[in-house]
Amino acid sequence: MLNSIYRGAKTGSQAISDLLPHVSDPELRADVTAQKREYESISADAADRMIALGGHPEDVPAVKKAGLKLGVAMNTAMDASTSHLAELVIRGSTTGITTITRVLNAYTPQCSGISDLANRLICTEQRSIDRLKAYL
Repeated sequence: MLNSIYRGAKTGSQAISDLLPHVSDPELRADVTAQKREYESISADAADRMIALGGHPEDVPAVKKAGLKLGVAMNTAMDASTSHLAELVIRGSTTGITTITRVLNAYTPQCSGISDLANRLICTEQRSIDRLKAYL
């Protein structure tokens, strides 16, 4: 569960890092930068908890990172409008919610607070979606 949270937050952070060079709207930049900071906080919390439990975080596979970078490049080559960039982040957040909810529903709590961290990631994604709808 913690690895899923860690990788989900790391994937979101990486996707935003790849997207930021294409963002010209200062308000959108501020919103997605804040979302990136929250992803980084969640991934750090997940990593700390894994280490405390004797584990270690598994990084996002290089193939997935390359796929993210390529996907952002392809999606912004034809349309780098603020609306389209917001839509890309919304799609990513929706995928993140689906993925972590699936893992959470299959999870049998063994340590307190882990489900809370998963729900924090879900809430982060949902707040992002709600905030970015204004840019559509």
